[in-house]
Amino acid sequence: RGGRLLADDPARPPAGWAQLRPARPFQSISTFAAVVSCLSSLVEAVDQSKLAAQSAIEIREEVGRLAYDGLSLRSPEDGRVLIDQLSLDTPAAAGS
Repeated sequence: RGGRLLADDPARPPAGWAQLRPARPFQSISTFAAVVSCLSSLVEAVDQSKLAAQSAIEIREEVGRLAYDGLSLRSPEDGRVLIDQLSLDTPAAAGS
């Protein structure tokens, strides 16, 4: 009748209905979303570790001396370069 599926019991799907659709469509979608989320987290962690390795700071303490070698400083808001490759050495004052 007009291409509609009819069943004897409206609460029970017609015979063969389960064969027309996956048993748990949302399970496969949620599994896919979980895998994508895990991969995204992994990529983010790898990117952060690369950034940390590139911005390593070596600190040496020497009495009476302050020096910077190749110091760059970026704005935390937008990443804009504030200081680029500053090298500065202030020798100890006389009598130190």
